[in-house]
Amino acid sequence: MNIFLKGSAVEDLGKPTITLMVDGSLSKARAFYLSYSPASSTSVLMCLRDYVRRNNRLPKILVLDNGKEFHSHALLLFCSLFGITIRWRRASHPRDSTIVERMLGVTEKEIIQQLDGNSIAMKDPRMVSSTHHPDKHIRWTLPALHGVFEYFLFDVHCKRIHPRFGMSPDDREKRQLPEYGSRSHVVVRYDQTLKLLTAPHCGPATRVIDRKRGVYADGMWYWHDRLALAEKGEECEVRTELWRMRILYVCFRGNWYVAQARDGGRRKAGTAGSLSCSCARRTARGRRMRRRTRTPLRTHKSANGCGETRPNGTSACATNSPRPTTSTKSSAWPKSCQRPRTRWAASSTSALVRAVSSTCSTQCRASRASMWHARLSRRRLKQTLPQTATRSPRRSS
Repeated sequence: MNIFLKGSAVEDLGKPTITLMVDGSLSKARAFYLSYSPASSTSVLMCLRDYVRRNNRLPKILVLDNGKEFHSHALLLFCSLFGITIRWRRASHPRDSTIVERMLGVTEKEIIQQLDGNSIAMKDPRMVSSTHHPDKHIRWTLPALHGVFEYFLFDVHCKRIHPRFGMSPDDREKRQLPEYGSRSHVVVRYDQTLKLLTAPHCGPATRVIDRKRGVYADGMWYWHDRLALAEKGEECEVRTELWRMRILYVCFRGNWYVAQARDGGRRKAGTAGSLSCSCARRTARGRRMRRRTRTPLRTHKSANGCGETRPNGTSACATNSPRPTTSTKSSAWPKSCQRPRTRWAASSTSALVRAVSSTCSTQCRASRASMWHARLSRRRLKQTLPQTATRSPRRSS
């Protein structure tokens, strides 16, 4: 379609694609589907779903062109299940489907050409100035454009007098209803089975099951209680629901289940607005935590002349003996405490001593400092003992 659309946080999302189904006997639009993805079997199946949702029927004959999306296995399987006959038009003969081409021309002339951000004038870029470029006049979103198409096709165009019948397509359909009957025996229900058959595969048809997290698809984890019985490395067929991204259809051991999104339907890669808000919250939280844990570092000298840097002005002595004087037995850390940050400073005895920067409450500072100092001393002892054992003393001349 010759129009640029925008999103809630992105200024330019590109051009959408429309898939349109027209009734050949009434010259009336029956269903359509709008999306940003290119034409594929997914758009055709979703258009057939919209056909059933609006009319509770399915066509008996489909006239299609020779596009690649109309030769897919998913479309052929769906048509074989519901007894739909497919007729492909001749190659390089667009007049064989003049009804659809005419309907697309009407929508471009009466809808897209009247909207801001349309790129119809870009067929001759030399005639478009920089102030009138469509990139600078994007106003419409995909839901708004969908509402415009729905209003025009099902409320305006179908009520116009058609020169082929001398009446509107709606009046023609009402006149044919008592002649041919309601034909209630060909009603197709818009139920969960139809949604499953028209749901496309999201990438690969099968996915590996994680017994703890579920099935991963489209940046989210989906879970159902039956997935906990899966074996390690077991795979299942997966179909995605385009009209409701919180659910996923999973075929587990021959049965279909509806799996729910474990993160509440939120994608990992959110919109730019949500990402900026979350980053701002994390930055503010980090600033508050750093402000709370900031403690002054002071160097004090003990009685035997060695100095050590400790927070809040407390001093400790570091001797030349390889074994630390601090007791290695200490109470366990509380679960609410996090691993303390460490700083290193050089003392007068050329030994590195540690300064504990406490991040928890006052009552657990002593236990945390002693336990961390004991771990540090054991690590230093393993590094220094082999060096002292191989070093030979100097002989005086």
